[in-house]
Amino acid sequence: MPEKDRNLLFLLGHIANENIILQKLLLMCIPAGETEKTQEESWAVVTQSLLIAKVLVSKLFEAWNKVGLLIFNDKLFEGSLFADMPQYGKDALTELKRYFGQNNHFCTVRNKLTFHYDIPEIKKSFESLPETDELAILLGERNGNCLYYLSEVVMMETLVDRIYGGGREAAVNKFFDDLNNCSSYFGYFMQACMTVLIERNFEDKEHKEIEVVDPPSLDSIKIPFFVHVGDESSED
Repeated sequence: MPEKDRNLLFLLGHIANENIILQKLLLMCIPAGETEKTQEESWAVVTQSLLIAKVLVSKLFEAWNKVGLLIFNDKLFEGSLFADMPQYGKDALTELKRYFGQNNHFCTVRNKLTFHYDIPEIKKSFESLPETDELAILLGERNGNCLYYLSEVVMMETLVDRIYGGGREAAVNKFFDDLNNCSSYFGYFMQACMTVLIERNFEDKEHKEIEVVDPPSLDSIKIPFFVHVGDESSED
Protein backbone atom coordinates (compact mmCIF):
# COMPACT_ATOMS: atom_id res chain seq x y z
CA MET A 1 0.00 0.00 0.00
CA PRO A 2 1.41 3.43 -0.89
CA GLU A 3 2.42 5.47 2.15
CA LYS A 4 -0.07 8.28 1.51
CA ASP A 5 -2.92 5.81 1.16
CA ARG A 6 -1.85 4.11 4.38
CA ASN A 7 -1.54 7.33 6.38
CA LEU A 8 -4.95 8.55 5.22
CA LEU A 9 -6.54 5.17 5.92
CA PHE A 10 -5.24 5.10 9.49
CA LEU A 11 -6.19 8.73 10.16
CA LEU A 12 -9.69 8.49 8.68
CA GLY A 13 -10.37 5.21 10.47
CA HIS A 14 -9.44 6.78 13.79
CA ILE A 15 -11.52 9.90 13.12
CA ALA A 16 -14.48 7.78 12.01
CA ASN A 17 -14.30 5.72 15.21
CA GLU A 18 -14.27 8.88 17.33
CA ASN A 19 -17.14 10.41 15.37
CA ILE A 20 -19.30 7.27 15.63
CA ILE A 21 -18.65 6.70 19.35
CA LEU A 22 -19.20 10.33 20.37
CA GLN A 23 -22.40 10.55 18.31
CA LYS A 24 -23.74 7.42 20.00
CA LEU A 25 -22.84 8.73 23.46
CA LEU A 26 -24.56 12.02 22.67
CA LEU A 27 -27.75 10.26 21.60
CA MET A 28 -27.63 8.11 24.74
CA CYS A 29 -27.50 11.22 26.92
CA ILE A 30 -30.61 12.79 25.41
CA PRO A 31 -33.95 11.25 26.46
CA ALA A 32 -35.98 10.09 23.46
CA GLY A 33 -39.55 11.33 23.75
CA GLU A 34 -39.25 11.59 27.52
CA THR A 35 -39.58 14.46 29.94
CA GLU A 36 -37.13 14.66 32.82
CA LYS A 37 -38.85 14.19 36.18
CA THR A 38 -37.41 17.33 37.76
CA GLN A 39 -35.73 20.58 36.78
CA GLU A 40 -32.53 19.26 38.34
CA GLU A 41 -32.59 16.20 36.10
CA SER A 42 -33.02 18.43 33.06
CA TRP A 43 -29.93 20.37 34.17
CA ALA A 44 -27.99 17.10 34.25
CA VAL A 45 -29.13 16.20 30.73
CA VAL A 46 -28.01 19.61 29.44
CA THR A 47 -24.62 19.30 31.16
CA GLN A 48 -23.88 15.81 29.82
CA SER A 49 -25.08 16.43 26.27
CA LEU A 50 -23.27 19.77 25.90
CA LEU A 51 -20.01 18.28 27.17
CA ILE A 52 -20.04 15.50 24.59
CA ALA A 53 -21.21 17.88 21.87
CA LYS A 54 -18.35 20.31 22.59
CA VAL A 55 -15.81 17.48 22.42
CA LEU A 56 -17.30 16.25 19.14
CA VAL A 57 -17.26 19.65 17.40
CA SER A 58 -13.68 20.23 18.57
CA LYS A 59 -12.64 16.82 17.26
CA LEU A 60 -14.29 17.58 13.92
CA PHE A 61 -12.38 20.86 13.69
CA GLU A 62 -9.10 19.06 14.39
CA ALA A 63 -10.01 16.32 11.92
CA TRP A 64 -10.76 18.77 9.12
CA ASN A 65 -7.38 20.46 9.54
CA LYS A 66 -5.41 17.20 9.53
CA VAL A 67 -7.33 15.66 6.63
CA GLY A 68 -6.72 18.87 4.70
CA LEU A 69 -2.97 18.57 5.25
CA LEU A 70 -2.94 15.01 3.91
CA ILE A 71 -5.24 15.49 0.92
CA PHE A 72 -5.47 19.09 -0.27
CA ASN A 73 -1.75 19.89 -0.09
CA ASP A 74 -0.99 17.21 -2.69
CA LYS A 75 -2.94 17.86 -5.89
CA LEU A 76 -1.82 14.61 -7.52
CA PHE A 77 -2.99 12.54 -4.55
CA GLU A 78 -6.18 14.59 -4.28
CA GLY A 79 -6.93 14.03 -7.96
CA SER A 80 -6.40 10.27 -7.78
CA LEU A 81 -8.63 10.04 -4.72
CA PHE A 82 -11.48 12.10 -6.15
CA ALA A 83 -11.34 10.40 -9.55
CA ASP A 84 -12.74 7.21 -8.02
CA MET A 85 -14.84 8.80 -5.25
CA PRO A 86 -18.62 8.23 -5.17
CA GLN A 87 -20.64 11.36 -5.87
CA TYR A 88 -22.08 11.49 -2.34
CA GLY A 89 -18.54 11.94 -1.02
CA LYS A 90 -17.88 14.86 -3.35
CA ASP A 91 -21.19 16.46 -2.38
CA ALA A 92 -20.35 16.08 1.31
CA LEU A 93 -16.94 17.65 0.73
CA THR A 94 -18.57 20.65 -0.94
CA GLU A 95 -20.69 21.23 2.17
CA LEU A 96 -17.69 20.82 4.48
CA LYS A 97 -15.66 23.33 2.49
CA ARG A 98 -18.59 25.75 2.61
CA TYR A 99 -18.67 25.57 6.40
CA PHE A 100 -14.97 25.35 7.25
CA GLY A 101 -13.97 27.75 4.49
CA GLN A 102 -15.39 30.69 6.43
CA ASN A 103 -15.09 31.89 10.00
CA ASN A 104 -16.76 29.04 11.84
CA HIS A 105 -17.83 28.58 15.41
CA PHE A 106 -16.18 25.19 15.91
CA CYS A 107 -12.74 26.78 16.26
CA THR A 108 -14.02 29.18 18.94
CA VAL A 109 -15.78 26.39 20.84
CA ARG A 110 -12.56 24.36 20.72
CA ASN A 111 -10.37 27.19 21.98
CA LYS A 112 -12.67 28.74 24.59
CA LEU A 113 -14.79 25.87 25.91
CA THR A 114 -13.31 22.45 25.16
CA PHE A 115 -9.56 22.06 24.87
CA HIS A 116 -8.63 25.30 26.65
CA TYR A 117 -10.01 27.22 29.62
CA ASP A 118 -10.30 30.97 29.03
CA ILE A 119 -10.29 32.75 32.43
CA PRO A 120 -11.04 36.25 31.04
CA GLU A 121 -13.92 34.73 29.09
CA ILE A 122 -15.36 33.23 32.29
CA LYS A 123 -15.29 36.70 33.89
CA LYS A 124 -17.06 38.25 30.88
CA SER A 125 -19.67 35.50 30.85
CA PHE A 126 -20.50 35.94 34.51
CA GLU A 127 -20.75 39.72 34.20
CA SER A 128 -23.13 39.47 31.22
CA LEU A 129 -25.27 36.72 32.76
CA PRO A 130 -28.97 37.64 32.95
CA GLU A 131 -31.01 37.11 36.12
CA THR A 132 -31.52 33.37 36.62
CA ASP A 133 -32.47 30.83 39.27
CA GLU A 134 -30.15 28.25 37.71
CA LEU A 135 -26.98 29.17 39.62
CA ALA A 136 -27.26 25.98 41.64
CA ILE A 137 -24.95 23.39 43.17
CA LEU A 138 -26.36 19.90 43.69
CA LEU A 139 -24.40 17.97 46.32
CA GLY A 140 -24.89 14.20 46.35
CA GLU A 141 -23.88 11.70 48.98
CA ARG A 142 -21.26 10.54 46.48
CA ASN A 143 -19.00 12.71 44.32
CA GLY A 144 -20.38 10.99 41.22
CA ASN A 145 -23.79 12.51 41.89
CA CYS A 146 -22.64 16.09 42.44
CA LEU A 147 -23.60 18.60 39.77
CA TYR A 148 -22.14 22.10 39.73
CA TYR A 149 -24.71 23.51 37.36
CA LEU A 150 -23.87 27.14 38.10
CA SER A 151 -20.54 26.58 36.31
CA GLU A 152 -22.30 25.24 33.21
CA VAL A 153 -24.67 28.22 33.16
CA VAL A 154 -21.71 30.61 33.14
CA MET A 155 -19.83 28.63 30.49
CA MET A 156 -22.95 28.40 28.34
CA GLU A 157 -23.09 32.18 28.33
CA THR A 158 -19.92 32.16 26.21
CA LEU A 159 -21.68 29.89 23.71
CA VAL A 160 -24.80 32.04 23.77
CA ASP A 161 -23.52 35.59 24.01
CA ARG A 162 -20.18 35.64 22.20
CA ILE A 163 -20.25 32.67 19.83
CA TYR A 164 -23.78 32.25 18.47
CA GLY A 165 -25.90 35.02 19.96
CA GLY A 166 -29.68 35.26 19.81
CA GLY A 167 -30.59 33.96 23.25
CA ARG A 168 -29.88 30.62 24.89
CA GLU A 169 -32.46 28.45 23.14
CA ALA A 170 -31.65 29.81 19.68
CA ALA A 171 -27.89 29.57 20.28
CA VAL A 172 -28.00 26.01 21.58
CA ASN A 173 -30.29 24.92 18.72
CA LYS A 174 -27.96 26.49 16.13
CA PHE A 175 -24.96 24.84 17.81
CA PHE A 176 -26.57 21.41 17.60
CA ASP A 177 -27.71 22.05 14.01
CA ASP A 178 -24.13 22.86 13.01
CA LEU A 179 -22.90 19.77 14.83
CA ASN A 180 -25.47 17.44 13.24
CA ASN A 181 -24.82 18.77 9.74
CA CYS A 182 -21.02 18.72 9.95
CA SER A 183 -20.78 15.32 11.63
CA SER A 184 -23.11 13.84 8.99
CA TYR A 185 -21.21 15.37 6.07
CA PHE A 186 -17.91 14.32 7.62
CA GLY A 187 -19.23 10.78 7.99
CA TYR A 188 -20.26 10.63 4.32
CA PHE A 189 -16.95 12.08 3.17
CA MET A 190 -14.90 9.65 5.27
CA GLN A 191 -16.98 6.71 4.08
CA ALA A 192 -16.41 7.72 0.46
CA CYS A 193 -12.64 8.08 1.02
CA MET A 194 -12.44 4.73 2.81
CA THR A 195 -14.37 3.08 -0.03
CA VAL A 196 -11.75 4.29 -2.51
CA LEU A 197 -8.81 3.29 -0.31
CA ILE A 198 -10.19 -0.15 0.51
CA GLU A 199 -11.18 -0.97 -3.07
CA ARG A 200 -7.80 -0.08 -4.52
CA ASN A 201 -5.70 -1.65 -1.77
CA PHE A 202 -7.70 -4.56 -0.32
CA GLU A 203 -10.03 -5.73 -3.06
CA ASP A 204 -8.03 -8.94 -3.62
CA LYS A 205 -7.56 -9.67 0.10
CA GLU A 206 -9.47 -12.33 1.99
CA HIS A 207 -12.55 -11.12 3.82
CA LYS A 208 -15.46 -12.59 5.75
CA GLU A 209 -18.85 -11.51 7.02
CA ILE A 210 -19.63 -11.38 10.73
CA GLU A 211 -22.93 -11.13 12.57
CA VAL A 212 -23.52 -9.38 15.88
CA VAL A 213 -26.22 -11.33 17.69
CA ASP A 214 -29.14 -9.32 19.10
CA PRO A 215 -27.58 -5.86 19.41
CA PRO A 216 -29.69 -3.53 21.56
CA SER A 217 -31.70 -0.70 20.05
CA LEU A 218 -29.92 2.63 20.37
CA ASP A 219 -33.17 4.19 21.57
CA SER A 220 -33.28 1.73 24.48
CA ILE A 221 -29.91 2.79 25.94
CA LYS A 222 -29.73 5.94 28.01
CA ILE A 223 -26.89 7.26 30.17
CA PRO A 224 -28.27 8.86 33.33
CA PHE A 225 -26.33 11.43 35.30
CA PHE A 226 -27.63 10.51 38.73
CA VAL A 227 -26.79 6.90 39.56
CA HIS A 228 -26.62 4.54 42.50
CA VAL A 229 -22.93 4.29 43.44
CA GLY A 230 -22.02 1.32 45.62
CA ASP A 231 -23.15 1.55 49.23
CA GLU A 232 -24.84 4.96 49.43
CA SER A 233 -24.92 4.69 53.22
CA SER A 234 -21.11 4.74 53.53
CA GLU A 235 -19.08 7.94 53.63
CA ASP A 236 -16.81 9.13 50.81
